[in-house]
Amino acid sequence: MEKLNFMEFVNVVKSDMEKKMGENVRIDIHDTVKNNNVSYKAISIVRQDCNVSPNLRLEDFYNDYLEGTELETVLDNIVTIFEKYDHPQINLECFLDFEKAKDHIMIKLVSYEANKKRMENVPHILFLDFAVTYFVYMKQEDFGYGNGSVQIENEHLQLWGVEKEQLHHLALKNSMEKMPVKFRSIQDILIEMLNQKGIETGDIQEEMTKMQDEIPMYVLSNEQNYFGASVLYYPGVLREISNRFQSDLIILPSSIHEVIVLSVSGEEQFDEMNEMIEEINKEQVADEEVLSDHLYYYNHSTEKLMIPSLSL
Repeated sequence: MEKLNFMEFVNVVKSDMEKKMGENVRIDIHDTVKNNNVSYKAISIVRQDCNVSPNLRLEDFYNDYLEGTELETVLDNIVTIFEKYDHPQINLECFLDFEKAKDHIMIKLVSYEANKKRMENVPHILFLDFAVTYFVYMKQEDFGYGNGSVQIENEHLQLWGVEKEQLHHLALKNSMEKMPVKFRSIQDILIEMLNQKGIETGDIQEEMTKMQDEIPMYVLSNEQNYFGASVLYYPGVLREISNRFQSDLIILPSSIHEVIVLSVSGEEQFDEMNEMIEEINKEQVADEEVLSDHLYYYNHSTEKLMIPSLSL
């Protein structure tokens, strides 16, 4: 039997989900725009007694269908996921009252060029070729729902009666206090991951230590690993790392959630490293999580972060 095309699949999902979920829900199919102008078609199931519903990316379920999962099984999987959320509620007062929102406002670092159109409606400041933007961090214990975020837009500032400068100062302060820096060697991270899977690492630790000594690589993020690349903007972070190694630094932008830091040896080939970054972004990083396609350089003497090809 010939497979449904994507739009046929979407229409069947909507129709069948309406039958499965009954009269007390509304099935919404809509386009969702994410970071880097990434757009995808999503489904949400809104219950009458809830004020929020997660968005599920329909392309993911369509890929399961194309790979051989029965359509009925795909539909059952969607129902199962929504049922796990069990009547979620968010305290919406946070978004109406600045006094309730202010302690949860953080900074986020994104590519300015990839989000240039979106930045027209989003308060931001420029930092190299990044845009420093702001979001409300929703933790489960504070909002009665799973962790997530809401992008702050210009309309929020108008609603709150807050200037961008005040927002920026507050968000940076909150981020540094509530999302502190985490800096770890790749060796330590790999060993921890293997141990969590029950894999003994005694036999390979010596080899991994040798590799770390030959090419010291570190992951820089925040404690939550959530929009952790923003720590590049925290005052003094790169200076402290550079002082520790007494050398210049190379920053590889692995995603919006973390970056990789290397001590400069003087033998690096920037063009080759940029090609590697582009390739990894295309093959291993979700489009909406790409931070940049090129490396950054921190000068130990001048204490400046720059793009090597530019005088910044």
